[in-house]
Amino acid sequence: MKLRTIAGLYAIAVSIFMFWIWMYFAITNTVPFFEERPLEMSLHIAAEMMTCMALLAGGIGLLKSISWGRSVYFLGMGMLAYALVNSPGMYVESGMTLMAAVFPPSLIVAVVFIVVPLIKMAKDDF
Repeated sequence: MKLRTIAGLYAIAVSIFMFWIWMYFAITNTVPFFEERPLEMSLHIAAEMMTCMALLAGGIGLLKSISWGRSVYFLGMGMLAYALVNSPGMYVESGMTLMAAVFPPSLIVAVVFIVVPLIKMAKDDF
């Protein structure tokens, strides 16, 4: 399987998972920190939904070899990297270290899915 296909599937899978987890929190009325910081969390969720859309579009664009696919993929992956660096802080501050522990390994995987395609792209192979 080509790296382009794997990267596209990864972006789509992450997009679906991010969307699903926020929908789960909303449906079960358990959105973290919403009671204490409703505006901040609403904006945070909006940014994560924008990340989902960019990842989904970029992943589909890569799989279908659409001209804008690579650009939108890297946009979405950059947004994901930012979210993975930014989000753990609120969990650590609240003592939710188990939840925060999910983010560093996810960031490492995301960085691999940014750097490896960039290297391949430099060789005109992505």
